[in-house]
Amino acid sequence: MGRILQRDHPEIAELYIKSKESLSKVVEKLDVQSKYDVFNSVAMTGVFYAINGHEEGFGIESYVGLISEEERKRIKEKHKNEVFKTWFTW
Repeated sequence: MGRILQRDHPEIAELYIKSKESLSKVVEKLDVQSKYDVFNSVAMTGVFYAINGHEEGFGIESYVGLISEEERKRIKEKHKNEVFKTWFTW
């Protein structure tokens, strides 16, 4: 599913990085469940692997994610800081 989403929706990376969308928001915005007729958990996992890539295993060849590991770490830290600020600015 991750590789299919990479092919069909390379904009996943931009949605996740620039729009500060969570995985669930990306799934919702792209309507992954309906378009691919999958459960939410499969849609979420597919977006996760589209972003992160997949190491070989379970009969699936490895592939590179849409976002580098370094960029994912930076985004994660930024998201964490934004959530922290939200909690303490009310």
